[in-house]
Amino acid sequence: MDETRLQRYAELAVRVGANVQPGQDLGIEAYVEHAPFARALVRAGYDAGARHVEVFYADQHVQLARLQLAAEDTLGWVPEWQLERLRSLAEREGARIAIRSLPFPRLLQQKKRPFQ
Repeated sequence: MDETRLQRYAELAVRVGANVQPGQDLGIEAYVEHAPFARALVRAGYDAGARHVEVFYADQHVQLARLQLAAEDTLGWVPEWQLERLRSLAEREGARIAIRSLPFPRLLQQKKRPFQ
């Protein structure tokens, strides 16, 4: 996607989809492969008057490693700082955009643990 189209799509997501208002904070969640779009969203967020825009990246390969290698009884655990980040954004009435298109749609199907 060319840069102009990417920026226009980001502006649509920020101004219409998330309805970011001046002074509002914006949290963006994306996979590392979506970095160009996340950066466009950041620019569009500030153009819309956001006070603060932050991007939190995930990596499907890291998620797969956790599924394969972490102790099974820890897989449902979420670090408190991650929960607090979302609570804080909600308390400040911030906006959130989550890019959920999987870069590798079948990767997590390989979740079998080694030696099983």
